[in-house]
Amino acid sequence: MEISAYVGDNLGYIGFKTVAVQGSRISHQDGVQLQLTSQPAELKGWDRYDIQYDARLIFGGKVVPGTSVDIYYTVDGTSWQPVTSGLISGNRYTWLVPNVNAGNVRLKLVAQNGAYIKSIESDVFSIAPSYYIEGKVLDKAGHGASGVSVSAGGAAVVTDSDGSYFIKVTGPGTYSVQASKTGVGFVKSSFDVTLDGKNYYDTKIFRVK
Repeated sequence: MEISAYVGDNLGYIGFKTVAVQGSRISHQDGVQLQLTSQPAELKGWDRYDIQYDARLIFGGKVVPGTSVDIYYTVDGTSWQPVTSGLISGNRYTWLVPNVNAGNVRLKLVAQNGAYIKSIESDVFSIAPSYYIEGKVLDKAGHGASGVSVSAGGAAVVTDSDGSYFIKVTGPGTYSVQASKTGVGFVKSSFDVTLDGKNYYDTKIFRVK
């Protein structure tokens, strides 16, 4: 192919010349190419979100293997927390979204291959928290009591081997948390819990009497 252009000689002379170039297209500039191919708008705490990206090193018009990607996030625009590092193959990473209430969240990707490095940041997005109630049921000796039913907001779970329970509720509001088991009495069998944007979880301990 041929390209016509003004060419200077650094001495003040400029001429219009036609230059023959081999190949059918102009090659990419050498360096790391990095882009986010997905952009979150609003996520929910504890959701799994696929961070999708394209990262490659172009050298001499060819893709050079071995580009690694590190991923970070910030909820305040200044402090960056690591998500993962050293991703070599693939073009996505499934992120377990932190359970926070934040409206100034961004992702940052850093791609590197040898001496070549490039970083990009996502647009600002938000994370809404998941609301939950957790705790334990203890027997008279203070050990965990398994097999106790604990309910709140229409959801019910059974305590595990160490007496722990975890209930995910729908959102802000006041919930009655109740413990029950046939033939078992409790010092207090129910608690009222109020959750909101600042207090999106609570812990309650039940004791067998």
